[in-house]
Amino acid sequence: MRKIYIRFTRRGRYKRPFYDIIVVYKDRPPVTKCIEKIGIFDPDPSSKRILIDTERLAIWLNKGARLNFKVKKIISEMYYAKFGSK
Repeated sequence: MRKIYIRFTRRGRYKRPFYDIIVVYKDRPPVTKCIEKIGIFDPDPSSKRILIDTERLAIWLNKGARLNFKVKKIISEMYYAKFGSK
């Protein structure tokens, strides 16, 4: 069975990046077509926008997809901002 990862892919322009959160096979090259785009992340401090389709994220995690370290960090920050830390 092929390993599936959820990771970022960079888009945007020079010194103004934004990232798509995509689902890809681990053994594919970094610049390849994704299986599915499930969200976007804009790291600009003035907007700091994170949009993720949580239903699709849950489906892919249940199928065995693994989160990239940076994606995991962003999702955990989003979770704690919404629900607070325990």
